[in-house]
Order: sequence, then structure tokens, then C-alpha cells
Amino acid sequence: MNITASDIESAIRKQTGEEVETVSFVNSGANSRAAAVTTKNHKRFFVKAHVMPQGDERRRMENEFRSLEFLWSKGERRIPEPVFMDGALGISVYSFVPGEHLESEKKQAAKLGEALDFLAGLQALRSKSGADEFGPASEARFSVAGQKQLIEERFGQLGVAENDACAAWVRGPLADGWRRIEGHLAGRMNDFKYYDVELPKAERTLSPSDVGFHNLLCEAETGRLVFIDFEYFGWDDPVKTVSDFMLQPGVPLADALRPVWAKKFFKAFGFKRRDLERFVLLYPVFSFKWCLIMLNAFLPNRSRVSAGVRQALFGQQLAKAEAALEGLQKQIKTREYETWAEMS
Repeated sequence: MNITASDIESAIRKQTGEEVETVSFVNSGANSRAAAVTTKNHKRFFVKAHVMPQGDERRRMENEFRSLEFLWSKGERRIPEPVFMDGALGISVYSFVPGEHLESEKKQAAKLGEALDFLAGLQALRSKSGADEFGPASEARFSVAGQKQLIEERFGQLGVAENDACAAWVRGPLADGWRRIEGHLAGRMNDFKYYDVELPKAERTLSPSDVGFHNLLCEAETGRLVFIDFEYFGWDDPVKTVSDFMLQPGVPLADALRPVWAKKFFKAFGFKRRDLERFVLLYPVFSFKWCLIMLNAFLPNRSRVSAGVRQALFGQQLAKAEAALEGLQKQIKTREYETWAEMS
């Protein structure tokens, strides 16, 4: 459904009694169209009009709104305030957060502790009423075997990519890279006894899943961090959380801050030896998965743009995936990430 400014004005008037003065559509993600709204009483809202790719059954809008309602009810204020959701229109409305992404190493370093404090706070909510109503976070798997299976499923999806250059790269260099990861896993199986064992519920954490500086804003007025984008919220593996924060490519964590972040996270979440072993085992797997995520644009059900724009997007994303794979191969060779997990 193509949401118009008039649709948004009517919904806000009906739900809040506010008369809208301006509706400005803004840049948004692959799964939603967004608008900034100002009312005649100078209130500001952020509106997400959700788009569900063909074949994707995840109820992102409902999950995001419910998760933010849950967090708000527990006193968390480092998030947008949920205002209302209109399922018929396919929109959700939140308080507007003016702010900026933190891209420089200096700015990121100053806010690592604040980001970690928020994620540790989510972990502390595990036993609170309402937490059990959430399912697994998007693509959460709670065993090494489960993560390996997820990679293989993504490979199968890319096998039907309609772009020849992508298909050739997937069958060649990317497949070779995955075989190296499988060798990495196989070489450690004798020392790791939990390959098929799922992480107990008591050791999981609540997480936005898609977590990193790309989904953090430094609020203009207060300077505090505000966490946005909870479409994938749910129960997750803390090893995935610590890894994804370093690996997401949207607003990358500075390379020099990766060991700092990892060690702070391990301490805050009380990682034991088994958790550190799982990190060493799974970090390359999560890194490889991000190579695959960058190729989502090549999936047939993601092609909603014109042919010219799509071709340019294909080139950009393939180049990013190639660079990510090259970086991963260097990390596996140096095993730098293993030093982050050394017991003190």
C-alpha cells in the first residue's frame, strides 16, 4: 500500500487529536518508508510505513511496536516513545528523535560504554513480566550447528540470484570462503563439546538483533544515545550481539575499537570460558553471514526499484561483500579475534 501524506494526517488526527502542519518523507530502509511529522502544536512524530517483501512472513511492524511498548513500560527512555500503530494502514508512529550517527572513531569511543549499558540493561530485563512473550530475534540460532544451517539456507536463496556477476561470485570465491569457515569449525570440534547443544534460555539475552552504530542516534539536545529500529527484537545469543555490533556495515565500528568493545562486552555480560570458546568459534561465521546479508539486493523478491537503479545497487553491494570477505579472510589468517577472548 502506498501511504500518502493525507493518510498520515488523518491517522494522527484520529489517534492523537493533533492537527498536522507538515509531513516530510525521508530516507528509509529497505523494509519501510518513513516520514517526519510536525503538528500545529509543535509536536513531532516519526512515522514508519512498512513494506513486507514477498515471501517474508516476519511481522516487523507489530514486533517493533510491542518491543518498544515493553521497554517503555519498564522505564527505558533511550528509545523512541511508541505513540500508536495502525495495522490497516501499515504504519507505526513514534516520537521524533533529532540526532546524528556517530561515524568517527573518537565519537564512537566516547559512547561505547553507553551503548553497552543499554544492551546490558536488556539482559537485566530477561526475568521481567512480559519478556517471555517475545520469540527469538531475527535469525537467532542457539547452537553452532544452527548457525551453520542458517548460512546454508542463505546460500540456497542466493542460488537463484538473477544477476550473473553475483551468481558467479557466489559459486566461486564466496563458496571457497565458506569452505574455509567450515574448516575452521571442523578444526575445533574436538575441543568444543557444544556443537549441537542449544544455549540455555537463562543464558540468552533480549536484543534488537540488528544492533550497531547504524541504529544509534546521538540526540541533538541531550547528547545521549537513542536506540532505534526494533523490528527484529527478541531473544538472542549474546555472542551474536557482541559480534554483530562489530560487523554491521551500515556505520562500521572503528577497527581499533573492536577489541575494546569485545572485552568490555565479555566483562559486562559475565562471559565464562565456554562463552569465550563459542565466540572464537562463531565470530567468523557471523562475519561470513554479513557477507551474505550484503547480497540481499540480489534476491528476486527485493527488486522493487527501476532497472538502472537496481544495476547500480547490485554493483555497490557486490563490491561491499567482496571487501568484507577479503577482510574476514585476513582475520582468520591472523586470528586476531582469538586474542580478544583470552582469559585474563
